[in-house]
Amino acid sequence: MPFTDYGAAKLFSYVFSADDGSGELPITLYVGLFSTATGDDGSGTELSGDNYSRFEAGTWVDSGTGRGIENDAAIDSPVASADWDEVTHIAFFDDPTAGNMWYHCPLSAGVTVLQDQFMRFAAGAIVLEFDS
Repeated sequence: MPFTDYGAAKLFSYVFSADDGSGELPITLYVGLFSTATGDDGSGTELSGDNYSRFEAGTWVDSGTGRGIENDAAIDSPVASADWDEVTHIAFFDDPTAGNMWYHCPLSAGVTVLQDQFMRFAAGAIVLEFDS
């Protein structure tokens, strides 16, 4: 999963700063769902309306690869009040409504969330790693 230019700069700044040893990220991250490709410049078409909103990314654990982290519990979107556009990409933000895109990636397959349903990422389904 590629880092955005902003996310890479902030992460490296954090890694090389005085860490308190907790291993916790200094911010809360929020998942955004996109119907178009996302870019390192923060571009892409995020879903809107029909009860869509960004949702907390939860907690993360070492992915076991030595290069990344993975979600340690299921992450659920809000319930759609009408059918949403097909979700093809996800991104992580430092704010629930505005803010900066830190990371982004395509899904392995597009997903359409129908009315009265939600999108779930099972534990371990999202792995954030540095590009090799």
